[in-house]
Amino acid sequence: MNNMQQLSVLLVDDEPAWLHGLAVALERSAGITNIQSCHDSRNVLELLRKKTVDLVLLDITMPHLTGDELLPLILAEHPELPVIILTGINQIELSVRCMKLGAFDFFVKSTIFLLLKEVMYVSKDG
Repeated sequence: MNNMQQLSVLLVDDEPAWLHGLAVALERSAGITNIQSCHDSRNVLELLRKKTVDLVLLDITMPHLTGDELLPLILAEHPELPVIILTGINQIELSVRCMKLGAFDFFVKSTIFLLLKEVMYVSKDG
């Protein structure tokens, strides 16, 4: 088994179709098979307490807790965990704020192929 297959990724987004599509893309393009999905941002911290995860892909725009609200909570409990922020809109101010909060990186959802390259980079680094 290679590093990509061993990489455990948590996908957090309130859109089930996007979660499914991203999981399929990660598996087919990067060979990542250890993927967990969470569609309710209120469940993320509890899930991270119960499961070991190597990388979080976190949407910004979600009900309950937004990604930029959840990011510092995740990093407070798991400071070593890389969190890549995903958003449907390209906003420089938002990306700068997330990077200052400790995000590993920031991607607009339409740039999925760049995101896949970043996930592969994280798996080689870890």
